[in-house]
Amino acid sequence: MNEELCELYADFLRSMHAKFPRELLEILQPPFFLSVDDAPYGYNETVLGKAAGLSLQPWTMPKAEANPFKLMIVGQETFGWQWSLKGMLENGYDYPRDAWKHPTIDTFLKASPTDNSSHEDAQTMMEATSIFCFSAYQARNHRSVFWRFTREAARAFAPRISLLYNNLVKIIPVHEPYPIVRTWKKISTAERELIGEAQSHLIRREIEITRPDLVIFTTGPHYDSILESSLKIGLENDPRFGDIAERHHAPRAPEDWRARALKSTRIPCGNHVAKGIRVYHPGYMNRHRGIWSACMEYIESLAAASGQIKC
Repeated sequence: MNEELCELYADFLRSMHAKFPRELLEILQPPFFLSVDDAPYGYNETVLGKAAGLSLQPWTMPKAEANPFKLMIVGQETFGWQWSLKGMLENGYDYPRDAWKHPTIDTFLKASPTDNSSHEDAQTMMEATSIFCFSAYQARNHRSVFWRFTREAARAFAPRISLLYNNLVKIIPVHEPYPIVRTWKKISTAERELIGEAQSHLIRREIEITRPDLVIFTTGPHYDSILESSLKIGLENDPRFGDIAERHHAPRAPEDWRARALKSTRIPCGNHVAKGIRVYHPGYMNRHRGIWSACMEYIESLAAASGQIKC
């Protein structure tokens, strides 16, 4: 599985050099890549237990009668995705002292220096995701609303659950002066078009390779355009969430802020089909009374039907 991902990402790195001017590559963050097996730190039962407070099963467990439910949670984008041993040890983090064995990687060009990017370049950024391990070694970030939501959503599918974290936007430019990161909403239209087109195939291929049973996009309405263009299917409001929200006295929100199911609720990716939903971003849910509890009940209703969801 990791070999297929590595091939995908190495091709992506090479294509970025062909599509982007060098001056833009110099101000892009390093890319966020998945890593699901053979990882040196993150993806093993012991560390995952620490990370999520759950007894998580390995994602690559062989098929069996009691095969765990595979849940992928997709965030918006990664902030501060720069890697150096000095930064890991001096920012109050709890990483093992030998966790990062590479030079500092704080821009796209340091992750992929030339247009002849190798599998080793891709593997290094996959290793970064493995080491990050659901923010297990970053105590303050680990307590954030996003990771609290991730853990609560995963518990709905316990006890046999495999969890994978992903990001919809893989790369993002930084402001001047470096290294303040801009969000997808704040970069220029031209930058959004360039980045969106360059990475549009990644999320579908990642789903095809990793084969999750359910994908929860916690991206909110501002990312619907890139979500729809990347998956090549539309979004529609899910009336079940509206009914649940009423019971939780959640505030009335504009239609595009409602929880949405991907049209037909299934994502066809190559030879794999996964169920997918798009919900609010946890930061938004945390600010509005009733939204969080309504969304969790909605996810729990999916968990209760997980026998039918499982692909």
